[in-house]
Amino acid sequence: MMIDILDKLSDDKKQQLIKKPKACFGFDENYQYFVCHYRQVEIICDVVIYDYEQAINHNRYFEKEYAHFAKELWLFADNCCGDEWFLHKTTKQVLFYDHEQGEYSSFDDFVKFDVDFGQFMHLIMALREFQLNEHAIKNPQDYFNKHILPLNPIFFDNYPYEIY
Repeated sequence: MMIDILDKLSDDKKQQLIKKPKACFGFDENYQYFVCHYRQVEIICDVVIYDYEQAINHNRYFEKEYAHFAKELWLFADNCCGDEWFLHKTTKQVLFYDHEQGEYSSFDDFVKFDVDFGQFMHLIMALREFQLNEHAIKNPQDYFNKHILPLNPIFFDNYPYEIY
């Protein structure tokens, strides 16, 4: 479980927990835990994870406008500039969509990260720690080799943003 890494987000915990979430969150227990316990939170500027209510609202719209994609994907985060992060409902894998591509046209347009939500959180929290302590990290490559690449050796091949 990813609860240990969420301790760093304690200021973002909800005052009122969601006790009976809708079934739509049941496809990934780590994600369900997150949306039931945390408010919307900007982990890093590239990843702003929706809270329960926002996730429901974003996905209602997504389902209405893009039903074909909504059958398989759940929108869980964005970067506040149009790029979006999704969970695949069956495989539980994280996918990324670059808004510069325009309208969704094919599942092939989504970048697959081959990590589930819990693994994604570990990776993004490691990036957060790097960004917060970048001035003190003498060798960024050593940091990435120790904290990110063991979790996902091809993470930087797929990650759409510049790290440093």
